[in-house]
Amino acid sequence: IIIKMDENEDLYDSEGHGTHCAGIMAATGNNNVGIAGVAWKNTKIISYQTFGAKGGGSAWAVYGSLFDLTKTVSILRKDKENRSTDDIKALPSYLRDSDFKITQKTVPCNMSLGGSSASEFAFSAVTTALKENILPVMSMGNDGIYLSSYPAAFPGSLAVGATTGQDKKMKLSTSGSWISVSAPGDCIKSCWHTGEESYQSLSGSSMASAFVTGALGYLLSFDNAKNILTERSAALTFRPDY
Repeated sequence: IIIKMDENEDLYDSEGHGTHCAGIMAATGNNNVGIAGVAWKNTKIISYQTFGAKGGGSAWAVYGSLFDLTKTVSILRKDKENRSTDDIKALPSYLRDSDFKITQKTVPCNMSLGGSSASEFAFSAVTTALKENILPVMSMGNDGIYLSSYPAAFPGSLAVGATTGQDKKMKLSTSGSWISVSAPGDCIKSCWHTGEESYQSLSGSSMASAFVTGALGYLLSFDNAKNILTERSAALTFRPDY
């Protein structure tokens, strides 16, 4: 499911990055055509378009969307009959009369983006999401040096680095002590935005972050896992030699 303001509205990805990451997470691979994402079955996607045609977006667009996601998820956790009038108005139009409810305790949120500057607004968006059991899964960045990149460097985020096909650190993957886990990010083939049967190979920590988000989504698709809070514990987290 793609959350948008109107069911007839198309969210057109003019740059391709979002389509590629979404494919890694949850492409269905119907009829053995194309690719299948990590969480290819029983998974729903809430999608926000925050970047423009040139691949950039403002902090207000990015973190404002995270605030909106947090609010939307909190509403969709309620039974339909328990949603207030204001709750219903805040939902996308096509969900206002829907019985759809989010039943899992943790909602992983992929953020394959970042920059060198941080702000109180950005930090507030991330911490508010965490309080509502939304787990931001964030790419470390592609500067190839030890560098603070946000939102990955914010406390509480699940920061993801990129590895090669030989399970080694990619040279372009940004380093930092805040890294939580690494995942494949080298020449990853996924869906592309130029047509229903178009595919592209890209490299970077964005792809790695999408793999981790997809893995969390896959695990949470099982009924026995929906009530488990995904914690950043020593048992679930490792730090490669960066």
